[in-house]
Order: sequence, then structure tokens, then C-alpha cells
Amino acid sequence: MKKVRTTMMVLALLLLSPAVYAANVSVGIQDFQFVPPSITINAGDSVTWTNNAGMAHTTTSGGNCIADGIWDSDLIQPGQSFTRIFASPGTFPFHCKVDSHCVDYGMQGTVTVNAAAPMMPQPGTQLIVPPYGPIVAPVLSSDPALVMPVAVGSIVQGGGSFTLQVQTYQFTGPVDLYLAITAPALDPVNIYLLTPAGLQTVAAAGIVPWMTTVSGVNATPFGSIPVSLLPPATYNLFLAITPAGTLGTFDLWETSFTR
Repeated sequence: MKKVRTTMMVLALLLLSPAVYAANVSVGIQDFQFVPPSITINAGDSVTWTNNAGMAHTTTSGGNCIADGIWDSDLIQPGQSFTRIFASPGTFPFHCKVDSHCVDYGMQGTVTVNAAAPMMPQPGTQLIVPPYGPIVAPVLSSDPALVMPVAVGSIVQGGGSFTLQVQTYQFTGPVDLYLAITAPALDPVNIYLLTPAGLQTVAAAGIVPWMTTVSGVNATPFGSIPVSLLPPATYNLFLAITPAGTLGTFDLWETSFTR
């Protein structure tokens, strides 16, 4: 029991990583340049330009210092920002239209927008995917039956770290995520759920989601844990995803690894 308490204490003290949804990328305006001048994002992501210079600038779409009418921030005063969402893939040059900032100082840049990743359907049945063996990194698919969303890192190949990674494509509607861990050889009674407050037993906390009303996930909840901190045992990992606010339908995956 001492080993169980030590392990669970280590896991509970580690910070949870946030899920990744539509991203926001920052571009600074410094003196007469955009930093960085060129960025790559996915469709649906946004870019925020923040003026860190001592004078007003703009972010205006168009190459060769010529506006093309797609967007224009107007003057961004020092300390202010401008944000734009890029819904479609493509290459979008931009520049500062103030005076001769573009012509004389080369104040321009480019946003490259990749096509959005495929999406997974929001769970509409009670799908229990057959258990799969331990994997180093998640396997993604738009078909829930082909997804292997839970991976455990280098421990699979005899490495020195356990890195729990949970990743899916985005779903077509908001979902809740439940992540459970069992280790019968160490604790034959309890099921541990990952909650916003850390690891808790179902007996103590009830059925508590790890994340609520999200569009997808790409998280490493415990960071990288040295294998030496894990008592020898077989650990079973379960991920359930449900439509937000309901338990009636779900997708459920199971994997395991042995220390």
C-alpha cells in the first residue's frame, strides 16, 4: 500500500496539460518588422498581431506592399493588438501600410494556412473498441474504431520514461472526456479517474470528467515520469468520450502497459 500511495501522490502533484483546440499564434511588431515574419497555422486558427513598437503600424493583407482587400487592421497603436481568424487554407502575404514602412523597411510577412485536419463524429452509439497493446504515440483517424488515442511513451520500447499522451482529431460537436486508470496488483479495489483536481477514486469523487465541453484533445496529463517511480504492475488505461453533458452514448478505448 505504501508504494500505491507514493505513486498516486506523485501523479496527483503533476500539473495537467491543456487540450489543444483551434490555436492562436502571436506575431510581435517590433520597430519596423514583424516577429516572426512568416508563420504556418491550420484552418480555423487565428493570428494576433501585437504592437510592441513605439509608433502605430498596421497588418494589411497583400504582397509587394500592395493591399488586396482581404483584411486591414487600420492603425494598431503601441500596446494594442489585432486578431484575425483564418477559416480557409492558402498563403496570405501581409504588410504595414503606414507611410513607407513596407517599401523602405521591408515590413511584411506571410501567413500560410494548412487545411484543417479531418474530424471525428460526435459519439452517437455505445462504441466499445477492442483493447489494443501499448504504443509510443497515439494513432489518429476520423473513424473511432481505428483510433488509438492513448499512448504511454518510451516505456513501450524499454525506455526510461512513462509519458501518457491522449490525442484525437477534433469532434463534430462538443464532448466530455473521462480518463480512468487501474492497477489491480497494487490496488484491487479502486478505479482512479483523472479529474481537474488530479487523480481521485470513483468511490470518493463519483464519475467525474477530466475535460468538459471540448472539441478534441492533445494532452500529456502527467508530463514525463521516470519509470523508476512506477511500482512494477500492469496498468490499465481507459478513455471514454461522450457528447457534452450526457453519458447515454460514448466511444470507449482501453490499453495497458506493464512496468
